Amino acid sequence: MISKNLEASLNRALFIASNFNLKYAKVEHLLLALTKDVDVNYVLSRCNIRADEIINMDNILSRCNIKANDYNNNIKGFLQSSSELIISGVKPSSMFQCIIHRAIILAHSLGKKEINGASVLVEILSGQDLYVEDLLQKQNGKDSNLIYHISNMKYLSDIDEYTTNHKVKLDKNNDAPTTVNKGELLKDEEILQSYCKNLNDYARSKKIDYVIGRDYELNRTIEILLRRRKNNPLYVGDPGVGKTTIVEGLVLKIIEGSVPSALRSSIIYALDLGSLLAGTRYRGDFEERIKSIIKAIEVKPGAILFIDEIHTIIGAGSTSGSFLDAGNLLKPALARGTLRCIGATTYREYSTSFEKDKALARRFQKISVKESSVNETIKILDGIKHYYEGYHGVYYTKNAIRSAAELSHKYITGRILPDKAVDVIDEAGAYCKLLRNRGKIVNSRDIKNTITRITNVPCGSESDDLQKVKSLKANLEKVIFGQEQAIESLVNSIKIAKSGLRNYNKPLANYLFAGPTGVGKTELAKQLAESMGMNLIRFDMSEYIESHTISRMIGSPPGYVGYDQGGLLTESVSNNQYSVVLLDEIEKAHSDIYNILLQIMDYGCVTDTYGRKVNFSNIILIMTTNAGAVERSKSFVGFGHKNFNIGDSEKAIEQVFSPEFRNRLDAIISFSDLSTDVILHIVDKFVLELKKQLTQKGINCLVEDEVKSYLVQMGYSKEMGARPIERLIEKEIKSYLAEEILNLISDKVKQVLSYYESENPGVKANLTRILMHGKLGGTGKLVILPVDQGFEHGPIKSFEVNPDAYDPHYHFQLAVDSGVSAYAAPLGMIEAGASTYAGLLPLILKLNSSNSLHSKDLTSDQAITSSVKDALRLGCLAVGFTIYPGSAKCFDMMEEAREIVAEAKSYGLAVVLWSYPRGEGISKEGETAVDVIAYAAHMAALLGANIIKVKLPTKYLEREKIETENIESLSKRIEYVKRSCFAGKRIVVFSGGESKEVDDICNEAKEIKQGGGNGSIIGRNTFQRKREEALSMLKDIMDIYT
Repeated sequence: MISKNLEASLNRALFIASNFNLKYAKVEHLLLALTKDVDVNYVLSRCNIRADEIINMDNILSRCNIKANDYNNNIKGFLQSSSELIISGVKPSSMFQCIIHRAIILAHSLGKKEINGASVLVEILSGQDLYVEDLLQKQNGKDSNLIYHISNMKYLSDIDEYTTNHKVKLDKNNDAPTTVNKGELLKDEEILQSYCKNLNDYARSKKIDYVIGRDYELNRTIEILLRRRKNNPLYVGDPGVGKTTIVEGLVLKIIEGSVPSALRSSIIYALDLGSLLAGTRYRGDFEERIKSIIKAIEVKPGAILFIDEIHTIIGAGSTSGSFLDAGNLLKPALARGTLRCIGATTYREYSTSFEKDKALARRFQKISVKESSVNETIKILDGIKHYYEGYHGVYYTKNAIRSAAELSHKYITGRILPDKAVDVIDEAGAYCKLLRNRGKIVNSRDIKNTITRITNVPCGSESDDLQKVKSLKANLEKVIFGQEQAIESLVNSIKIAKSGLRNYNKPLANYLFAGPTGVGKTELAKQLAESMGMNLIRFDMSEYIESHTISRMIGSPPGYVGYDQGGLLTESVSNNQYSVVLLDEIEKAHSDIYNILLQIMDYGCVTDTYGRKVNFSNIILIMTTNAGAVERSKSFVGFGHKNFNIGDSEKAIEQVFSPEFRNRLDAIISFSDLSTDVILHIVDKFVLELKKQLTQKGINCLVEDEVKSYLVQMGYSKEMGARPIERLIEKEIKSYLAEEILNLISDKVKQVLSYYESENPGVKANLTRILMHGKLGGTGKLVILPVDQGFEHGPIKSFEVNPDAYDPHYHFQLAVDSGVSAYAAPLGMIEAGASTYAGLLPLILKLNSSNSLHSKDLTSDQAITSSVKDALRLGCLAVGFTIYPGSAKCFDMMEEAREIVAEAKSYGLAVVLWSYPRGEGISKEGETAVDVIAYAAHMAALLGANIIKVKLPTKYLEREKIETENIESLSKRIEYVKRSCFAGKRIVVFSGGESKEVDDICNEAKEIKQGGGNGSIIGRNTFQRKREEALSMLKDIMDIYT
């Protein structure tokens, strides 16, 4: 930013050039202007220097073609004037601009918010340009000394501070030095304040929490700091163990005076590497700042530098081919013992970066900081809980503190105590604050729920978890048939795991499901996950036949393709730690997979390609195999289905799987062949699923016993199991039903649906249901009943003539009895009757609404009042959304609409867009109503609307009703609007508008039909009439459209 005084000087320079009819203002014009600059003259006076001792006025005036008399009589007066100068057509020269640019860069690099005339003069004096040198006085001796002191003003951050505290004392006998250390001219304290944080001040301000424990590390730190040489502690530990906290504990001890006398006056400064790097535009800036910090720490008694993440200084500031980085700059001071430094880093960074620099590493004394034990963590939490109690306004019980330490250690993996335990109590307090439960007692249940939210592992609902285990067998037997023995073995193992009698360093359970294909192995794993409320992570092991494909499970090694993508198995488990992991047909995978599985089954973890340990302790690992199935079929002799030689099957499994693999399994669960009675149960299950699908389409289906017997006979084979049944139902029944369902749809509706060929099947199905429903079903026409009670019109205004309409059920019943195509309303209206009228008519949830109370001078807008998920929850077939394409809020509304359209269609919901041009008057000067309506409809089509609702296009300009449109009939105007929507290939319905007579509404319906419109949305004209009159009117309208 340029100061006001400098801005005035720049204007004067341009004025001088303008006065002599020059196109460009040059440096000499700038120097002339600076001779009268307030800041320049102030600084020169403080240094006892006159302007003519620096600037060669004769040369400047000569260059400007200004005579001395003219300057004294005219220009000098203008320069001293404070009035605004009129300047036209003059630009600064390139050198003029370059000087100003350099002055700005210098000011910014020194952290100055604005530059002044003195800064610009400094840049002119310090330049090496011969053209500029000719404008300055030839200097020798004391004159050179004067220029030196003025030019070094650029190293000061503030003119006033310089003139007050650093008045120049000229040395008349010495020549000016050739080099200058800029850092020496800045106060040491200013440097430390700019690039470091004074932790002692933080402690005095109560901004550092009290530190519990870590006595050994603190005593070891004090011992190292008291050394004469190499008195530099280095904390090495995993992230979150409390390395920075130890330094804060040392600061607190210093403030309290509980350290040896040699350290009581110590001040610990934490280096802010971000501030240190910010603004270092040129080579050497960073090194200069580092050296100034080192000097400031060295000269300040008791100063100690703390560098967190100290490995980041290795290489910081270095350039290509240069070995001069921050680490190397620290070495000399560290070796001399004049700089005391505390560092902190992790084991990984210490070994990969820090330890490799032997010269730097030997100057530090390593202190290993281990993870706190659970008991130590409990003490730490108990000591610091009052900070969080005060902040969140809650109280933590002793059980809550213990649970936070124990459960975070058990369930939160990849992080370290006490950090993760502290995060748990903090988040538990934050959750109570979110619920506005200030003063609440946080107990162990709250801690468990918090950990559940963090990890997605249900550790907080033990009773619910145990109840799931108790009912697990019954639930599984409802959906898995003929495998009672397998279910019994599985449930018994799950009970042991969930009762707490398992080894917590292993997965919840490791199972191998063995048996023929199609008997329910994979299905049992799916149903187990569903019954236990766990995620299912399935891998088809036939994709891992080759040895190199196994690396995809835990990630490719460094240097290989896909290294940065992580492993499929490890990433899935890391993100879903409470899951059933299903490895389908494990025997088909390459044998290298067993090396990974052995570690998982034995220790409950595996190391991925990034070196992270992924926890499997809350995983149920299930592997399926067909090994032994051939032996079963060969051994089948006589009647029955269980008379096979089990020993042969077990031998086959032993041949496929090694002893060490089998020894780590909790159970090998064998699945039996299926009997005829079991197959019949399976057929009933598939038929029931089919009936549910048809019911959703409003179709009842009766499957006779003969059909079921046919499916049992033709769909089951001993070799393939029950899988062929599903394919047979698909081929013999579903294909027939699909043809019949399509025949139920009229040709007219098929034609309308053909316009939506790119939509997903769900959207087309829901559009079909709307188009096939009610009295207009199959005609391709729609009459929709909308109710916007309390938003669009207000309840008193809307229902005073028909008080029955205050009841939301009234509108549902009116829509059902009248036989309209669909009912549209906001969230509350639909929620009030959705359960009662579920399945009786298509519902459209209106997602945004306006406010009838808003002032007319406010911009027309709509608030989002519900969501797509609400529509799904309430069983709606479509969502509705209003846009104003011509209002001040158009861009926001269209962006919202596009997001909602995409989300709704992803779930198969159809979309209805109410498109009103401006939310108020239709047209403005120069536009006809039909143009505006057509544009609004076109915008809705572009946004992806399946059904578009617009106003009726009137024949006049709405603001100037005297002038009328030449399109004489409403049907012609509707035809024009319909054509604007992708050449008529979109469903366009028209608003009934304000209250009017029934004959007028019916006449409009006739015009809509004649113009090719798809129907009407009739709201106020129905619920503002008595029920009998509304039913009669709707019947008349629908008769017109049929």
